[in-house]
Amino acid sequence: MQSIQLYIEGQRVELFKDERVTTIDTIKNVNDVSKVFTEYSRTFSLPASKEANKIFKHFYNSDIQNGYDARIRVPAKIELNNLPFKEGYIKLEGVNLKNNKAHTYRVRFLGNTISLKNLIGDDMLTNLSWLANFNSYDNGNPIIYNAATVFDFARSKKNKTVGGVNYITPLQIPLLTHTQRLYYDSNENVADKGNLHWQSGSTKEHGVRWDELKFALKLSVIIKAIEEQYGITFSTDFFNTNNDEIKDLFMWLHRAKGSISNERYIKQVDTFPDSSGYFYTMVNNVLTLDFAIFKPLRIYVRPATGYEDIPYDVVVYYNGNVHWKFTNRTGDVNGAEMPAYAGGGYTVEISSLDAINFDNIIFESKVVSLFNSLETITSSSLQVYPYSEYNILQQIPKMKVLDFLTSLFKMFNLVAYLEDDIIVVKKLEDFYSQGTTYDITKYIDVNKSQVNSALPFREIQYSYKGLKTFLSANHEQLFNKPWGTEEFSNNDTTRYSGGIFKQEIPFEHMKFERLVDAYTSEKTTIQWGWCADDNQESFLGLPIIFHIRHKNHYLDDSISFVNSIDGNGSFIGHQQLTKHFQPQNTNIQSNTGNYKSLNFKKELDEFSGEIAHNSLFNTGHVSYMASVFNLSNRITKVTL
Repeated sequence: MQSIQLYIEGQRVELFKDERVTTIDTIKNVNDVSKVFTEYSRTFSLPASKEANKIFKHFYNSDIQNGYDARIRVPAKIELNNLPFKEGYIKLEGVNLKNNKAHTYRVRFLGNTISLKNLIGDDMLTNLSWLANFNSYDNGNPIIYNAATVFDFARSKKNKTVGGVNYITPLQIPLLTHTQRLYYDSNENVADKGNLHWQSGSTKEHGVRWDELKFALKLSVIIKAIEEQYGITFSTDFFNTNNDEIKDLFMWLHRAKGSISNERYIKQVDTFPDSSGYFYTMVNNVLTLDFAIFKPLRIYVRPATGYEDIPYDVVVYYNGNVHWKFTNRTGDVNGAEMPAYAGGGYTVEISSLDAINFDNIIFESKVVSLFNSLETITSSSLQVYPYSEYNILQQIPKMKVLDFLTSLFKMFNLVAYLEDDIIVVKKLEDFYSQGTTYDITKYIDVNKSQVNSALPFREIQYSYKGLKTFLSANHEQLFNKPWGTEEFSNNDTTRYSGGIFKQEIPFEHMKFERLVDAYTSEKTTIQWGWCADDNQESFLGLPIIFHIRHKNHYLDDSISFVNSIDGNGSFIGHQQLTKHFQPQNTNIQSNTGNYKSLNFKKELDEFSGEIAHNSLFNTGHVSYMASVFNLSNRITKVTL
């Protein structure tokens, strides 16, 4: 005979005699393939005992001030025969009254895996402050967005050490332009064109403009930033640096249409001391307010002597988004007010058309409802040099952290569950393959069972939500099928009942192009991407992910890189680029081999011209979906 013990916030609560707590653990649900993971119980009842009333603060009485908030979940655990069974959270659903007195609290138990959603909430990728570690080189110097830096990151592998860990090529620049169309013609020598052919000694500068190129951030670094931000750990079953499905997968840091502004000299204020007070913490120049009871936050800016007449701008960011700013200011700023919110992180950016020095920047906050305490955080002196520092958090696409994770889970058909405080992440087939078979025949109530259909849909469509860049849109116009989209059924489904389930991933899915020499009609070793719409204009769209491959040209079909442009847009300097990082939809690192694709459908690999049979669908979904559509498959429900 099993007995159940329930603890809410460490307090054991009474259960009704013979009350059944039915937990439902679901890794994948045939009836909703959009769900990644969930764990919960059906609603069950608790007596309105003294302990329960204390925990739920007599929720039925709305006159109680600062009463129980039923919108939140509180920690709980279930024991069976006084042995640990499950840890998670309790959600109060409501109260049943008898004779106008509380009789029963209706609650639901939610497992720990569901808490990941609660922990992350609606946070954006811009909240991942740990990524700021990659704004500088190992020597501590900031990365400057200019022609020299772009040339360096577009040709050479750059590693970065953070916390004693060496991250391999976490930030690189692929040959992917935001506006300029590129081509290759070994017989053309015309100035100011996007012809990538390098011609030594030519005075007619042409090629890819340096300011057309943007950084890309490795996805494994974003995963690490999520772990750091929320104090969680993912297993290395799938998220590991040797997994060829994701080890060279990058996200393009494309936050806005067109180029990254480089007209002003930009400086992130990086001289605040790491410290904490009663109401705030300052870590890595990020200010976090600990309470929501602040009066408006004030800021003071002090230009150094001799720089009082130089105009400058100040922008305060909150979690990477513009929170407050003023422009074209000269002299001191004395206590300008801005709204203040608890949590998050405030950072400061100074910019100017000219070099300018500052004595300090001061944050000031005041709490009036407690002790009228005044808290100030003062930076050291700083200088705005004639260059622009690069900031990943201000360039990373607008996307929720949870949407990012969920998208990866759907793409690769992953499952997650909690084990010893580690979130184990595996591909579905790997999870099933290590399961154990149990014979439960003797426990089944043969007088009560069901056999149901396992086919809720007649067709499944796997696709990306974003297919609007020029070559992706052109693919559908040419072949009358969306680029990389798989439509799976089984034989003739026109007679089947059920609708069409669409699995759309909220990424922009680009089609890339291997350039052909317009003069010789021979293929070059250059592959590029063009983030333009079907009107050939700069395009934003959804976040873009892709593999990158480091390609050495060995002086053959090397690339002409434009490193200087005058005020009229004319090219006035170029140099030879003998290596580049090419964007691609396959993880191919050689011209032949068994490589995997980011397309759901088997498509021709843009570089090799071969069919990439290992599509996302074939490597992660086909076995699962084939079983769903199997004519002899059934869902059997039994009672134990």
